[in-house]
Amino acid sequence: MRRRSFIRLGLAVGLVAVWPALAAASASAAQGDLFPRGTGYCASTYPGHPRPFPTEWWGPSVDINRDGGDLGRPVLAPADGKVLVWTTVRLTYHGLRGQGWGNSIVWISRDGHEQIFVGHLDRILTRWPQQRVRAGQVIGLSGNTGEVAGAADGGAHLHVNRMIDWHPAPVVLSGTRIVPSSIPGDTCFAGPHHYVSAGPEPHHTACVRSAIRLFSRPTPLASDPDGAPRPARPASSCVAR
Repeated sequence: MRRRSFIRLGLAVGLVAVWPALAAASASAAQGDLFPRGTGYCASTYPGHPRPFPTEWWGPSVDINRDGGDLGRPVLAPADGKVLVWTTVRLTYHGLRGQGWGNSIVWISRDGHEQIFVGHLDRILTRWPQQRVRAGQVIGLSGNTGEVAGAADGGAHLHVNRMIDWHPAPVVLSGTRIVPSSIPGDTCFAGPHHYVSAGPEPHHTACVRSAIRLFSRPTPLASDPDGAPRPARPASSCVAR
């Protein structure tokens, strides 16, 4: 009985010790955005909107349509971190642009707590698995790969999900929680579902050892989506801060 009491006390003390860190992680949100400063965009969703696998990981799905169209426009790292390639048309879907998420990536924050999934890219512009990236670096081009619908730009848009420590979380960009319209593929130019990017977070220039843990899921890429050989990852484990 006494042993059980000690175990319970130890668990309680441990929870108290880690709770501030958990709370900080839950409260964290990217102050940066996926788009250059001043870019306007409309957010939308619909009931039963699919999520990437496994479904229990991912927060609410949001589709983003930029003012003036999306096809071929740059997608930026919202802050310093790294990029994990999730799926590609060329290898995962056997070159069929109309299946699944198309070219998709996961941006992971520098401290490893925040993850943002971005799908339907035309191209992925990171060059090796789990590449470290700086705030504002172009990590892909918007597109219409995967299962998309709509006449404008061939259905080009971005599918976005967000997580904190790989648990579902609302989509937050430019420090603002994104509340999507219930009209699928909405292209609003004003109103409560229209947002304007504040741009990526400022880049931190000091260099320190990265606190980011490598994600265990191997990248599906053996080469870039366009088939070009990919250079080896740099030996340095230092990441911009």
